[in-house]
Amino acid sequence: MRTTFYMSFLLLFIPGIDTAQISGQLFRNDSELPLVKISWSISDQVIESNFDGKFELEFPNDIAKTDLVFDLGDMTVKIQNFKLSENRKIDLGKITLPRLKDISVEAYNKLPENDKNNCKPIYHYAQLLGYLNTNELENKYLTLNCNEAITEFEYNSFQKTVTVDWKKIKNCK
Repeated sequence: MRTTFYMSFLLLFIPGIDTAQISGQLFRNDSELPLVKISWSISDQVIESNFDGKFELEFPNDIAKTDLVFDLGDMTVKIQNFKLSENRKIDLGKITLPRLKDISVEAYNKLPENDKNNCKPIYHYAQLLGYLNTNELENKYLTLNCNEAITEFEYNSFQKTVTVDWKKIKNCK
């Protein structure tokens, strides 16, 4: 009994034993983004953002650097070289994720056949509203959690992956 008490005391009051975690809230445009799968590239742990787009993900033990991955289904956003700082609780705040470019039915009909293969239809009930062009992002910049536009990123249209370095976003809010 006494040993259990002392072990509990040590776990609560020794600095550095608490788990490190990252949190934030995901948006696309001005809407919360639920059910986004979030993981570290070196871990099997996967969580989903809740109905309000919020998430909390524990940092893997004994790892100083990894990639943070947001899987949106139609594309993946990867923040490379994510480093755990002295602050063991990192709140990314409001993260605005990119989206694929919308094109109208008329614009789709004018595309060459090869480009049409890279488009996904957008339906509302049974009505065709337009298409998502998976070769292109809506904007030529990212905002993520920054007030300024991030132009230094890569979009791989074959893998549908946006990649940005942690150094580009860690200090902006």
